[in-house]
Amino acid sequence: AQLILIRHAKMESEYGTKGVAKGTLNWWNRTVKKGGRIAYEYEHGKRIKKRWAVYKTYQEAAKGQIDFLRRRYPKALTCASNGDWKGYMGVLKKGGYFGK
Repeated sequence: AQLILIRHAKMESEYGTKGVAKGTLNWWNRTVKKGGRIAYEYEHGKRIKKRWAVYKTYQEAAKGQIDFLRRRYPKALTCASNGDWKGYMGVLKKGGYFGK
């Protein structure tokens, strides 16, 4: 499961080195409703304000991602636990994770 979550982090933020992940340990690009770091993105040609989660440790960031998966995509987490990378990504894709 750890390897799958790390590969996902590479895909999202190149291990925290690109985009909003710099300096936030937000490897999975998690947004929050309150607090966090404000940054803007373009979606469908419109500038959108977003609040990004900021973590103090890598463990806190990983826990945030696992908690999110447990709430929204429990089948993806099961796939990751079983070492099923394709299943993990398939569940996320089918659930709309990549289309927002």
